[in-house]
Amino acid sequence: MIVLVIIGLLIAILIPNLLDATHRAKQRATVGEIRAWGNALGSYMAEVGTLPPGTGLPIAASTIHTQLVPYAIGALHDLDAWKFNLSYIALPLPTPTSYTVISGGKNGSIDICVSPSSWFNYEEDIAISDGLFVCSPS
Repeated sequence: MIVLVIIGLLIAILIPNLLDATHRAKQRATVGEIRAWGNALGSYMAEVGTLPPGTGLPIAASTIHTQLVPYAIGALHDLDAWKFNLSYIALPLPTPTSYTVISGGKNGSIDICVSPSSWFNYEEDIAISDGLFVCSPS
């Protein structure tokens, strides 16, 4: 009986820690993926002189994926670690020169930025704008 109580207590302690570690890993993987998109967009802009056109509103990053493949160091993934679409924001033509790539976090909704003080809230957004993280956990 005592053994069962001890096992129950250990499980009660370990499961929340395991879930937190899983979400933290997904958050870090999403930061890395967004960084790859930022690097590809920077290389594209250096080569072409402009960015892929956007609408001024968030669109699925997959719409510009094929344009960026030659400029990406590694594979670009269209989904974040939570399996939601990454979003791309840029102004429409003639020459967009500013961009944002954003993940809605665990809930997939673009609304609130994650910051170093709130990085345990995995539902907050992660975003890079013009090569700099404007919403990131660290």
